[in-house]
Amino acid sequence: MSPRQRYIDERQLGLGLAFERSVDECISTMSDMAVQSAEIQTDTAPEDLVIDVDELYTELAFECKRAIREAGMSVEQVAATVNNVFSFGEGETTANPVSVAVLRNYLSKPTTNRLPIWVVLAICIVTGNHSPFDAVVRRRGLTVIDSREQLHLTLGVLNDKFREIGAAKRKVEKQIRLIKGRTDVSRIVSE
Repeated sequence: MSPRQRYIDERQLGLGLAFERSVDECISTMSDMAVQSAEIQTDTAPEDLVIDVDELYTELAFECKRAIREAGMSVEQVAATVNNVFSFGEGETTANPVSVAVLRNYLSKPTTNRLPIWVVLAICIVTGNHSPFDAVVRRRGLTVIDSREQLHLTLGVLNDKFREIGAAKRKVEKQIRLIKGRTDVSRIVSE
């Protein structure tokens, strides 16, 4: 029997697996807590809470045009695709399919021809760019993130938690070594 094995307590043999299991449970719990307890904090000052509607629609139209341009699409392509995103029934009276002329009016004269939210949503879907919605929520000091960005944020939170857990693990291991050292010394003295 090697000298190292002579001083292993039977209770310590299961400690490694139990500790790893506890770490996994802790990581899972912290991940759930990070997702559930995300707080929305805004940097918006109270005087900035009043939103000029014409300014908002102008910015919304600008962001929609930018999203279309960045996607490399024409207004004609977007109008055709937008109508494919939503279905319009025979009895539909609240929204009509958007034509190229109507879409151009929405984008060129946003204060007189206001973009319906369903058109903004369709433009975001068609172009794969959420900057038009981001322009709206930015007014409240918020931002829109997609699922990939959300995963990156969660990964960052988990990395921080891993560092904290690693530090706690090293501290416990140090305490175990100190206790083991005292136990080894007392055994040597008793022998």
